[in-house]
Amino acid sequence: MTIVELETNPLFVRAFGLLPESWDGHTLETRVVPYNQPATVADPPHFIPYQEMFVPGVFSKQLSTPGRDKVLLNFEHEEGIRGNIGHSLKFYDREDGLYGDFKVSDESDGTKALELINAGFLSGLSVEFHPNPNGNRLVNGIVHRTSARLNRVSLCRYPAYEGAQVLAVREEPEEPPPPPPEVFRVEPMAPELVERLAALGIELRPAEPRRTIGN
Repeated sequence: MTIVELETNPLFVRAFGLLPESWDGHTLETRVVPYNQPATVADPPHFIPYQEMFVPGVFSKQLSTPGRDKVLLNFEHEEGIRGNIGHSLKFYDREDGLYGDFKVSDESDGTKALELINAGFLSGLSVEFHPNPNGNRLVNGIVHRTSARLNRVSLCRYPAYEGAQVLAVREEPEEPPPPPPEVFRVEPMAPELVERLAALGIELRPAEPRRTIGN
């Protein structure tokens, strides 16, 4: 008789390809997980290889729940606060994968990470996720992940899963400049007109300021 040990809340790790395009800021635009793309994976404790594929909407339940979409950006799954170099800004589903924007911190470790990506040393994204007990289907020998909880996203050196990539690194949009202030000024009468009114005995009073925009 074969006994299979099952963990109640296992944590799996998957690595994906990373492709930088521009390096002018600290916001990563990424495709975190590709959909409908089979890959060979192996998990602890026995590391038996098998085929796995993420299906569209696998993380939708988690990411549609307020407060559950906050995911840390990590460096090679390093534990502790020092390993965290950023955090998620937003996630959105598309037909070909789960996309996400991440803010990389401005401190030294975040800057180093961007430099390593630019130099080609950090060439992968790796995700940690908890598969939901009822979120797996075996179809033609491939495990379809239909429901899971995203735990953390890490930058890594050795991608194993093609299709996920950093689409761009950009600056956060700046606030538009405020409109020029309105200036109030009084436009004086022409001297000729003042003389004619005085000759007719018309008393002149201070003019009311007229609202105009000046430089």
